[in-house]
Formats: sequence, C-alpha cells, structure tokens
Amino acid sequence: MNSKAEVELLMNEMVPFAKQMLVEYGEFIPFGCFSNRDGTIVHVGGQGTGEELSNQDIAALLEADFRESARREEIRASALVCDVKLRNAADGSSSDAIQINLDHVDGYSAEVFYPYQLNAECGNVVFDSIVAQEGHYRIFNSDNSSESLTRDDDGAESK
Repeated sequence: MNSKAEVELLMNEMVPFAKQMLVEYGEFIPFGCFSNRDGTIVHVGGQGTGEELSNQDIAALLEADFRESARREEIRASALVCDVKLRNAADGSSSDAIQINLDHVDGYSAEVFYPYQLNAECGNVVFDSIVAQEGHYRIFNSDNSSESLTRDDDGAESK
C-alpha cells in the first residue's frame, strides 16, 4: 500500500466519528489516530471537556505526541482531526469544516477540509465539496518539529 492510500485509510476512519460528534454535540474537541509500524490503527483523543484547554492547545498536544512517536519510529502515519472555521480568501466568508492533517513516514503530507453545514433540527451534517492541499510535514520532518498548529496560512482557524 502506498503512503497516500495508507493515510486515506486513517481519514476514512476519522470522518464518521467527527460527523457523529457534530450531530450529537454540534462540535468536537480535536482527536485523531495513527498507524503503528505493523499497520494497526489506534484512535487517540484529548481528555476533558475542552474547557480546561483550548482546542488549539489540545491539537498541539496531540501533534506533539505524534511527533514524539514518529521520532521513536513507532508510527507510520497520523491523522489529526479538528473542527475549524475555513476562510474563503476570495470573499472573506467562512464556513465550518472538519480539518484532517495527514502525515506519512514516506514523505506524504496533506490537509483535507470537509466544509459542512449542521442541520440541528434534522440531526444531520451536510458536507460541501472537499478541499485538499499539500500539508505542512509537521510529524515526520524533523526540520519542522518546533512548528506548531498556530500557523494560519491554510485559511483555517480553530473554533
């Protein structure tokens, strides 16, 4: 399996849970998963209600854990999932989105955004067109090991 296919497995594992959290709670705190060296997928999440730490802090902690696991060569791939506001650079408008940061040991990195509209009355989530772009190589590239999720050049803001 190539690196893109491996991170897509992680992404496909995460989207249904994010959707479930949105339907049940209208939001979610950052969570994710990683693929062990043997290919086993392990789910991880932040602890608490999100009131003790900001969503950005929780995401940064999960990212740091992924980086440390990558440094120790314990993982092959990671997916970090956040509930964000996605800005449209053309007109300044924004929409809610699920952001998934995907990284693979073989040098693949992508950010995938699932813009959504939450219909609380019907209890469902409607996704708009998926947006994908090259990622920031934060997990497996030691040159970026000190870089945090505070970067805002992708048009996404933590909720």
